[in-house]
Amino acid sequence: MKRIVAISLLSGAMFVGAMSVEATNDECRQIVDATSFSTNIEACSPTMTNGEVTESSFKDYVSTLQKFKTTYKGEPQYTILEDKIKEATEVNDVINDIASINPYKLTGFSREVTNARTAYDALTDKAKSYVYNEQLLQTYEAAAIIVTQISNIKLTDTAAEYKRKVEAAKEAFDNAPMEVQNAVGNMDTLKTHENTLHRVDELSTIIASLNKDISTLTDSQISEFVAMLAEAKTLYESLSTTERKLVQGYQLVLDHEKGIGSAMEIVALINEISPSLATFAARTEAVKKKYDALAETDRKFVQNYDKLESYIEPAAISNALKKLKTTSKTFEADVADLRQRFDALTPTQQGYISNSSALTDAEQKLVQIEEMEKLISTIASATAQDMMGVVMSAGEAFELLDAGQRKLVENASELTKFEGIVKDVLKVEALIDKIDIQSKQFTKQATAAQKAFDKLTPEERLYVRNVSALASTGPISDFLVKLSKLRTSSKTYRQDVEDLRVEYMQFDAETRDFVGNYEAEPKLVEAERMISQANYVDERIARVGEEPEENYVKYVAQTRTAYNELPKDARKLVSKYKELQGVEKQIKPVLKTAELIEALDDSPKSLMAAFDKAQKAYAKLKPNQKLLVYNFNVLKEYEKPVSVSKKIKALKPTNLYFATDLATARQTYESLTEQQKGLVEGAYRITEAEMEMREVNVIVTLIQNVSITSPNYVKDARSAEQGYKQLMSSYRKLVVNYNYLKDELKSVKKVEKVMKNIDELVTLEPKKFATKLKAARKAYDKLEEDEKPHVANYMKLIEYETAESLK
Repeated sequence: MKRIVAISLLSGAMFVGAMSVEATNDECRQIVDATSFSTNIEACSPTMTNGEVTESSFKDYVSTLQKFKTTYKGEPQYTILEDKIKEATEVNDVINDIASINPYKLTGFSREVTNARTAYDALTDKAKSYVYNEQLLQTYEAAAIIVTQISNIKLTDTAAEYKRKVEAAKEAFDNAPMEVQNAVGNMDTLKTHENTLHRVDELSTIIASLNKDISTLTDSQISEFVAMLAEAKTLYESLSTTERKLVQGYQLVLDHEKGIGSAMEIVALINEISPSLATFAARTEAVKKKYDALAETDRKFVQNYDKLESYIEPAAISNALKKLKTTSKTFEADVADLRQRFDALTPTQQGYISNSSALTDAEQKLVQIEEMEKLISTIASATAQDMMGVVMSAGEAFELLDAGQRKLVENASELTKFEGIVKDVLKVEALIDKIDIQSKQFTKQATAAQKAFDKLTPEERLYVRNVSALASTGPISDFLVKLSKLRTSSKTYRQDVEDLRVEYMQFDAETRDFVGNYEAEPKLVEAERMISQANYVDERIARVGEEPEENYVKYVAQTRTAYNELPKDARKLVSKYKELQGVEKQIKPVLKTAELIEALDDSPKSLMAAFDKAQKAYAKLKPNQKLLVYNFNVLKEYEKPVSVSKKIKALKPTNLYFATDLATARQTYESLTEQQKGLVEGAYRITEAEMEMREVNVIVTLIQNVSITSPNYVKDARSAEQGYKQLMSSYRKLVVNYNYLKDELKSVKKVEKVMKNIDELVTLEPKKFATKLKAARKAYDKLEEDEKPHVANYMKLIEYETAESLK
């Protein structure tokens, strides 16, 4: 920076003010000449106006002093005065030079202001009196504070700090005098910050308005909401990357924007779904997953969700039908569930399911399974002579089922069991046939046959056709057979053991030795021991009711322990075991049944299913337990409504007795009270079925009225045909005279073809006319006599033929 170091070089732009001088230069010179410098130099000091030195007076004074330089050079007072003038001049220059800094910057302006203030403060009071622009320095100092405030504003500040700094700088600037404001060189920077703050505040206000529950918005409010999102996005994008950091909560805008975009995508996907396409189910499921993935608030924007909702259940049923396998453990339940869900759909929704025939096929497989179970159930009641054939027939039928159906046959194990019985019984019969009492191998033969027979279950023994031969080998064989037949499950076991003991004691020593080979004595001893143990438990059970209340539970538990400690076979000899079980379990099934009945009043999903469950539970109770079911009357109240519901459910147009069943269902329904009618499931199906039956009867009547002798024969036949086609496919089978209509339609088609041939003659080219005319005549002549009167345009044919003959 320029520094003036010599009085002779003093110059520069200083503030100009009018000042007067007490003495002119000549007067000062005369005073100096007359007196010494030390006493009179001060007489030439610059005078001040209003107590302040001005630039003009200061320059005049310096000029005067310069004139005496030669005269007073070397005088101490002059030298001191000259130094003070020099120091003051330097400070004046420093202050004046600040104005040359353009534009004002923190690194230049503020530093030079500080330097000027430091230089001024270092002056003596006398030197300070020569600084004429100290007021300008104060102006620059005030401006430097504001410049620094503006320079300290950073876009990297927090939003709150940035706002505070901008507002503080603006307030300081507005409150400053005009001369200070003019000295603030970075005011444009402040204006830029003010503009940024204004846009950030505006965006923040919009974001705050977007923070609301979208689910409560109306359609018009949603449109406004979307417009606000667009405005927020535009504002945000107008900000620089650094300015955007000042915006708080903009993620809310992004979240809403993303949600709306996803919602609009789903709206388009829903509109693209077509039930006629093979991809219907898969597309519906995929779109539903996308919809479920939306935030709850964004779902409001999917305004065609009702359309998707009408597709969801048909699509789910279609997918389930594709996955339906007889190998599934839940196949039967799945089929029942799908049938119920399918029937619950509207006719339109049912039409969406292109593979609905799979449901009918699955139901047919269940019918086959049921028939298989019935066949197997007849095996047990077959005679020994017939059992073999019945088992083989059942086995062949079982093999015709597919692998999945076989697993669903609940009594398949019964078939397997009987097939095993057949195999075991044939083996025993062969061993019995080999027994020869005269043979040395008798004992071996009898033992082998007896052991094989003993291995059979009581049920299997019933099918051994030559069992009598095993028992006819004499007292020894009879004894051995009885001994081998001993089973603790037999009701006569105790008496059998006693009888065998008597027979054994009647044997002579040799016979005892013989039967000893079959361990007769140890078996009898073991049987008698088990009887004794069982008697002890029976006695304890008999005394259960005699026990006092405080010991009742403990006594029952001890009795149970005594029973459990018995050998497995001995337990079967405890005749009062059921009484023990009754004591333990009597209350449990009663309570369960009562709870199931109470559940009927809770509006179950299926009253029929709930009723059947409660009824089955009640039926399983013993007579004395049934008396304890306190709400049995409630079960009875539901019996009639449920019976009607079942009749309605069983209605099938494909049934030959459908009309009778429908009438019965209506009659039974009307016999109910109004309250009971409200409990009937699917009551509307009666009315629907009756309406369809009326249509069926109308069509039957129309067909009956179709007669070839009628002048309206063709019209009547076509009307009947049209009515038949309008019937639901399941009800068409009820039109009993449809075959008659089909026969009549054959004649109608022949008549209509002839009429068409005649009508077409009018448009033919002349060269083809004669040929087609003959063809029309030939077709007419082929008609039956009773068909010809119905050719309505026959007279045209006559006219054409007459005209042709005259050519």
